[in-house]
Amino acid sequence: NKTFGFNVYLGSLIAVGFSQLTGILISYFASDNSGVGYFSLATTIALPLSFIPNVIATTHYKEFSTKENIPRKLLVITIAVSIAALMLTILLVRPFIKYFYGPQFMPVISLTSVVSFGIILYGFADFINRFLGSHGKGKALRNSAIIVGFSLLILNVILIPRYGETGAAYTKLLSGLVYIICMIWFYKKLVKDLKNESDNGSNV
Repeated sequence: NKTFGFNVYLGSLIAVGFSQLTGILISYFASDNSGVGYFSLATTIALPLSFIPNVIATTHYKEFSTKENIPRKLLVITIAVSIAALMLTILLVRPFIKYFYGPQFMPVISLTSVVSFGIILYGFADFINRFLGSHGKGKALRNSAIIVGFSLLILNVILIPRYGETGAAYTKLLSGLVYIICMIWFYKKLVKDLKNESDNGSNV
């Protein structure tokens, strides 16, 4: 817990805490709370996209702990299924909103498209996150969560006052990009370290 659990908890606390400010900031800078509802609905519609890589990674968590890298086949399958789900979401969101919510909720359609890409990036990053976690890289997870948390805060403060809920949607997208870049960087570092350990063990 001291070397892994607390680090993960601290990073998650900061990242989740700053993400919860999004709705508050939309409400604060807008003339009414409609933007909060639009953004929340778009997020709710897109959120299942993150479940696909999360479930796959969680299922293979034990296997990851014995691997030096993420199996290529598993990665390709995860990306393919996630992208297919993303395209399906973008195609279906317009008729879904029109049928169940009506014309007054049309802004949700464009928000969902942007948020969906952000959530997909979060899902892919979580996939790599599980691999790092299986190797006990709590500090890497903590550091990346802190970076993502502060990027969320900074982007929200910059974009929401000017663009409202649309700014919040792009914040989700850009912070997702920051998250996956962090995960890829820490993943490559881990793979390199594991390879060096393996080579040293072979030499001995």
